[in-house]
Amino acid sequence: MHDYVIIGGGIVGLATAMTVGKKYPKARILVLEKGQDVGQHQTGRNGSLKATFAREGNRSMVQFCRGHGLKHEVCGKVILATKGADLTLLDRLYRRGLDHRLAVTRLASEQVQEIEPHVRCLAGLKVPSTGIVNYREVLLNMLN
Repeated sequence: MHDYVIIGGGIVGLATAMTVGKKYPKARILVLEKGQDVGQHQTGRNGSLKATFAREGNRSMVQFCRGHGLKHEVCGKVILATKGADLTLLDRLYRRGLDHRLAVTRLASEQVQEIEPHVRCLAGLKVPSTGIVNYREVLLNMLN
């Protein structure tokens, strides 16, 4: 018999289990995962959150990593348009970023090359608040 059953052993499922466990320390929690291991689906591929949760997800992930001594780096990223059709998509991403109050900057191809000289593109977007982390380590830490 379990007090809580959580479906999915990805970042959202394990974060939910961890939060419930902190709020109700005596709760019996079961996490059901269809894969052989945690994080084999969406989390394991890219770890991204939906745009509406990007800012809060970013802040809480950095806080989690710091609090648990997990290696991470807020290094930012540049999203590129390498062909004409990409420019419309890049503009859509730019507007979505602004709509969600993300720090995002349009870059001309020359500005992108200042950041990364080996890249050839038509334009880019700079998102300085993004970072990298080993999500597998995050998931395994959440299991403990």
